[in-house]
Amino acid sequence: MTDQIPDARKPAPFSDGDLREFATGLTTASNSYAAVQDLSTELLDARGRLDEVCRLHAKAADGLAQARGWAAWFAAERDHIYRALHAMETDRNQLRARVSELSAGQGELIRKLSKASARLCELDDAAAAAGAAARGGLFAVPAPEPAPCPTCNGAGRVANTDDQEPWSAWSNLPPGSDAAVRLGLVRPIPCPTCNSEENDRG
Repeated sequence: MTDQIPDARKPAPFSDGDLREFATGLTTASNSYAAVQDLSTELLDARGRLDEVCRLHAKAADGLAQARGWAAWFAAERDHIYRALHAMETDRNQLRARVSELSAGQGELIRKLSKASARLCELDDAAAAAGAAARGGLFAVPAPEPAPCPTCNGAGRVANTDDQEPWSAWSNLPPGSDAAVRLGLVRPIPCPTCNSEENDRG
């Protein structure tokens, strides 16, 4: 009888416990693989979300840069408006000062005009008085001594009427003015004694 020697190259047969343990390991590995697949999917989703977040961040950065540009532009416009307002306020103050100067000058001109008007009235009055005096000095010739009428021995006279046409305006001339007679301002009347008009001196 020959003893059978086990062949070391042949695997030992698996027992039921080994098979069950192997099946459990396969199940665990399968579950782990599924979990890894789920985790990979989640990682891919997270990567997509991260990319979206990066895009949003870049877009927000662009918007922020644009907003900063607009803010700088608004600040420049604000400074420009402030400078324009300051210039307009300066011009307004200068105009107010000029208006005050013009008002003062207008008051001075009004005072000078009033003074000139009063002076003009005085000059008008003086001119009127001088004209009246000149007319009186021109025509108010002192009456000479009347020459005796050769016929009536001085009884004749010069007319002093206010109802004659060219003479009426000069009726205030003194009687006996031979200059007025020569100028034709008054006319002699006949000598009441000798009824002669030759006596032009009165």
